[in-house]
Amino acid sequence: MGFLERLHRALTGSEADPPEHLEGYRRVGDEVYQVKVELVSVDNSRAHLLLHTAEYFQVIANALLPMEGFSNERTLRTVSEVTHALAEDWFGKIPDLLIAARHEAIAPNSSSVVLPVQMGQRPHSRGTCPLSHLAGLRRATDAAMERLSDRINRVRAHPEEHQEILLLYEEARTRKETGDSMVGSITAGQRVPARSHEEAEEQYWKVLAHCLLIAQGLEDGSVLPSHSARRSALDNEDPWKVTSRLAISDIRNAKEESQVEQELVSLWERHRLGDAEHAYDNTVKGLLKQGKIRENGYWYRVPFQTVYQVASDQVEVNGATIPRGHEFVWDFDDEGEYGKLRHKVSFGYSDVREYGMNSTV
Repeated sequence: MGFLERLHRALTGSEADPPEHLEGYRRVGDEVYQVKVELVSVDNSRAHLLLHTAEYFQVIANALLPMEGFSNERTLRTVSEVTHALAEDWFGKIPDLLIAARHEAIAPNSSSVVLPVQMGQRPHSRGTCPLSHLAGLRRATDAAMERLSDRINRVRAHPEEHQEILLLYEEARTRKETGDSMVGSITAGQRVPARSHEEAEEQYWKVLAHCLLIAQGLEDGSVLPSHSARRSALDNEDPWKVTSRLAISDIRNAKEESQVEQELVSLWERHRLGDAEHAYDNTVKGLLKQGKIRENGYWYRVPFQTVYQVASDQVEVNGATIPRGHEFVWDFDDEGEYGKLRHKVSFGYSDVREYGMNSTV
């Protein structure tokens, strides 16, 4: 993105890219077919897995945008900002996956893409989720499940061997039905709360996330976490469940345990946990085990979670590529909304901890 585009966004608050930008991304998506032909005779399962993953993003991104009159500038300018942002994200994942596939074809295990590839963070609309965006997500989920249907029917003949895939698929299928029912009520003109728009969007997002895992698992079942492993430390009732060990030590030394525990209990009563946060927790565990990241302090606000620094060339966390030496953390929103990934060269460190909305000690 050029400087003038960034300036325009900063001044207008607009997140939508110009139509020609999305057209360019769509042409990038079309390169998937070229690489498929190029690698058809390559005997490298990881290369083909990465290629199939790129094709998945191409399929759902194409389905997200209105197909009729796609090249018409006026049509694209009517696409909502959140749809533009999501289409850009999905199309934008394709080049890195194609590069990784080509690298694997030349030198096995040379790519830096962490498997399984995750959906990343879901962009949120300003206010009520637009109906046009829900319609796009519905098309995307239709396309994702249609893409999987034939192979799912085949693996049903061997349920013990493909248990994880079938468990994921049945959850995706049920969530798809739930999202369709919600959207059906909305499009029928029934008066529904804004929260229903949000819930339908969330259901569709989980469908797409599960289908992405299934698409990869069908190529290589070893990349799928077990059903129990998809749970994380976030699921237990301990209010200190994500608090950094270093933070706990500092809090105990300062004799602030009682105050902090009250803050933690209050946070977890308000906070909404999502799939992205569970994925983050499991990804971090894997990266720590591989020695690709290290703990580097803790966040200044409740729940005082660990800040990590990248120790390898780069890592991929929830769809974001983070270079060597940079730091990242999951920022748990204290207003009850979903958290989000933050990363930068360095966050810097404060000598105080923040409690509640404004108080510090």
